[in-house]
Amino acid sequence: MRFSLRTGCWDHMNHEYILRLLDSIRASGNCFDEVWLATAYGIPTREQYLNEADHMAWAADRFREAGISASMQISRTVGHNPQALKYFGQDGVQADFGLITGPDGTRLPGKYCWNSPAFREYVDEEIRAYAAFGPEIVWADDDLRLRALSASPALCYCDDCLRLFNEKTGCSHTRESLRAAILEDTDLRREYIAFQAESLADFVAHISRAVHEVSPDTVMALQNGGSTMLAVQAQHACLNKMYEVTGKAPAFRAGGGFYADHNPADMLYKCLILNYMNSRLPDYVVQRSSEIENLPFTCYNKSPECTAVEAGLYMAYGCNEASVTLMWEVDPLSWHERMFKKIAQYRPFLDAYEVHSRGAVNGGISVYQPPHSIYKKFSAADPNFWNESCISEGAKKLRWGLPFHTGPVGNVYFISEKTVDLLTVEDMRFLAANTVLTDSATLKKLIDEGFGSYVLADVQPVPDQHTDAIRETTTDHPANKGNAFAGIESWGGGAYSLSGDTIEPLTTLTPTAGSADLGVGSALISTFLGAKWVVTAVPLSYDRIGFCHRELIRKAIDYVSASPVPAFVAAPEQVLIVPRMNAASQIVSVFLMNISLTDTEEFEVAVHNPAYAASCTLISPYAEPQTLPLTERDGRFYISLPELHPWRPVALLF
Repeated sequence: MRFSLRTGCWDHMNHEYILRLLDSIRASGNCFDEVWLATAYGIPTREQYLNEADHMAWAADRFREAGISASMQISRTVGHNPQALKYFGQDGVQADFGLITGPDGTRLPGKYCWNSPAFREYVDEEIRAYAAFGPEIVWADDDLRLRALSASPALCYCDDCLRLFNEKTGCSHTRESLRAAILEDTDLRREYIAFQAESLADFVAHISRAVHEVSPDTVMALQNGGSTMLAVQAQHACLNKMYEVTGKAPAFRAGGGFYADHNPADMLYKCLILNYMNSRLPDYVVQRSSEIENLPFTCYNKSPECTAVEAGLYMAYGCNEASVTLMWEVDPLSWHERMFKKIAQYRPFLDAYEVHSRGAVNGGISVYQPPHSIYKKFSAADPNFWNESCISEGAKKLRWGLPFHTGPVGNVYFISEKTVDLLTVEDMRFLAANTVLTDSATLKKLIDEGFGSYVLADVQPVPDQHTDAIRETTTDHPANKGNAFAGIESWGGGAYSLSGDTIEPLTTLTPTAGSADLGVGSALISTFLGAKWVVTAVPLSYDRIGFCHRELIRKAIDYVSASPVPAFVAAPEQVLIVPRMNAASQIVSVFLMNISLTDTEEFEVAVHNPAYAASCTLISPYAEPQTLPLTERDGRFYISLPELHPWRPVALLF
């Protein structure tokens, strides 16, 4: 794998600092393969960026002499926010650049529209100057997106965008008429989104040509974030243009927050965002880096261990490189050396896992993000609403010891109540043809939203006097084999029972006080297309499930799905599990991490269809590789693992 160090836009101006930084890297085991030298955030004058480019070239030579590849980060591609410009003191030129404009006509300072002719002319000259030192890769920053940063509106409605769109379509839309129309007319919305993606990609082509005319060997790269098809559509358009203009396969760096490890569980959401993007990249994008945010990188913000852990976690979800940020030297380099040394310590583990998992994809339960949601007709006049994501609903499930991911293909698809808000008819037909995991509250919302004809079941609320405490008892259904339980649930309102001629009850509901029959709790239900869904009584949007519920879900999936759960933790431990599968659907690796605050006990991991069934290799950052035997029973292979320490990754290689 490859580790990159992202520096600040002023670092190369301080030659003494660059030399000290190189000394620190050398002292730490040469942990970095690449450095990103950053352009200015603001709009520097020509005199400023020519001066900065000279210093950048000097720094690039020093890193190359040390055996570290020198690349370039475009810190401001179309722009971040006005606060950044003020902070970095970049007043720059006074050209009349067009600004990204909201549907209400609000212009966004510091965010320049990619269709502004004056801005394009400026960027052309600026990028040529910076790229003259011949960077290996030019990384365009993640402000290249159809939804501007800092919670601003999706898409741009500036005068240049309106003019070009009207010219292309032969229409005469004003900003007001276009805004009103795309809320009601989903075909027009589709057309305007495509226009915006194409014009953004044309701006990327403009940058790529500028780079290649001064540095023909440079590879272009895109940094980006987002977990909706709005983001993916723009990513594909931009990457395609980079490839077309340069003839070189571009690189990609997925990102999305997690600046501090004060709440480590937040990285579980980020890994699903990265997985969403990685799993939808064009096949020609081979270099897939991850954004590890260390901004500001201080001893009270993110620990060195967390940086190394993130690199492994994001690799488990489709990355094969990692980028680390060191932009503000507010702590001495001696402290940052601790992070450098930690990366060097983790490198053998990360390298072995990446090489063994190369080309494999994530398997298991896909957290479903409706691909057609950006074209759904909404009553709310809010252009941000159709850019919503429900990926966050999957983050809590990573504690269950079941393999959740956000790739487009799963043997099961998980949907929540939030998913229902985003579903179109096309999305619902897809779900009705596949195995789905959901709960009765989501099923009720589906029916209330007009999708009742797709599912052959009904949902009834449990009488209010019983919802504070309900006993859920498993039935003798074959899917419950070996998992009998009678657990007490306390919903405090909102409990439902299922009914219908085709449902297969997995649990029944009774009040804790008395023996009244409250109906079917969890069940297998059928759709009009013949697929089976697993519907639980316990709400899956909360952390209320126990191991018996987890086993009910896992066994029900195995019973109805065409392929069983590929790997799972066979014990009540909070351990994240990430199987990677080859083209033959064989498991080649399993990434594991204890995401609780206590050591696990020894436990078993179960895998289905491993690439090698005789034994596997356990690797970790703190121990020598260990060969472990596989035991076959019940059609699966089981591996006994030693105790895992909190937030320490390990991996099984088959």
